Amino acid sequence: MASRIPETIHLFNGYINTTANYIIAGGPPDNGTRLGLSGQNMDDWKTKRVYWRDTLYPKYQDPNQCTPAVKDETHKFIASFKTFGQPLLNIMAVSPAATDADAHAFNFVLERHAPTTPTASIKDGVAIKTTPLGGGDLDFSCRTSHDDHRASKADGADSLQLAFAIVDGGNMPMPGPGMPMPNPNDTGMTKEIFTKALFVFHCGPQNVGKRLIAFGRWYNTKHPELAGPWTDIIIVVIA
Repeated sequence: MASRIPETIHLFNGYINTTANYIIAGGPPDNGTRLGLSGQNMDDWKTKRVYWRDTLYPKYQDPNQCTPAVKDETHKFIASFKTFGQPLLNIMAVSPAATDADAHAFNFVLERHAPTTPTASIKDGVAIKTTPLGGGDLDFSCRTSHDDHRASKADGADSLQLAFAIVDGGNMPMPGPGMPMPNPNDTGMTKEIFTKALFVFHCGPQNVGKRLIAFGRWYNTKHPELAGPWTDIIIVVIA
């Protein structure tokens, strides 16, 4: 099993700080309690984060303090945190309360019981929020019309299908007087499947300043014929 906790130092720094904040957020109950962690588990996570943030990582970043001993302690701390954190991630991953947003925050894969075979088409539409991250990346957060608080998939869906094109005004006409409205099945549209309701879409730095034209719908990869309705057109300037 690939490690859910990064080993690279700068990635680990982001991970331990983000997850420590996420555990105590939400609620009541807070996210950690909702996902099955004990109060002691959460206190230990916080204590390790505080030592890393306030003591060890500043030494590692400071050229005057980053001795071989500090480097060695930094790597040993990450290894120790992985030993501490992996069992807790296992608890959260199998929690019935775990969501796609939780999986995204902690970098685990949701472990669910096999669903029954669906027979009805997906009725729910998808609400999509996009946030530019810079460098040509866009954060996509997708939810059902019934969940206003966190990313989530519709009943019967195991993924999101996105139909999209990146345009600079020349390779696909924009809707307007005398111009047809693009639709998901146009020949210029590319279709891709995303298995998480929260994901980063990589447009590429070469496309900064161009526009992403997209449509989304809930999708079932084993039963494509049951896919939900497409959204209205989404137009985003890539930053």
